[in-house]
Amino acid sequence: MAKRIRKSKVRTEQRHEWLRRYEAGESPPQIAQSDNVDVRTVRRHIDEGRQEREVREAKLTVLRNALEQHYAD
Repeated sequence: MAKRIRKSKVRTEQRHEWLRRYEAGESPPQIAQSDNVDVRTVRRHIDEGRQEREVREAKLTVLRNALEQHYAD
């Protein structure tokens, strides 16, 4: 059986940097080429970065609404 190659983990900071660069107009293939990473990895982590941001924004919205309702009562 072939030995499995371990892939290096992408740090959270790197994921946020890729997302920032993507939103600034750089394409995933360009990011992958400049960082010597597979383009599929870059795309996956850009998507994960977006999801993390959406979850964080949703939590903040819920908290803000709860606090506003609390102080309105």
